[in-house]
Amino acid sequence: GRRKQNELDLDLRLNVSQVNKLQLVVYETEAMPAGNLNNIAIKDDFDYQTFKVYNPEFWSGYNIIEPNTAIRNFVALEAEAEDL
Repeated sequence: GRRKQNELDLDLRLNVSQVNKLQLVVYETEAMPAGNLNNIAIKDDFDYQTFKVYNPEFWSGYNIIEPNTAIRNFVALEAEAEDL
């Protein structure tokens, strides 16, 4: 009947995987007394900036690891849409 023509029968088989890669670089280690950990002030708010393209000047004055090609070539989807 009429209702049958509006139905859709699907058999979906999804195979999903997720990969996260994290990297931690430690240059120096120093023992810290246990009491000092409780004295660290935690800031709940901070100023942040967002960029639609990679900005090498953002890190000027800081000692950082040089970004790889993927980071240097980064362009946000919103920035690509504005160029069209």
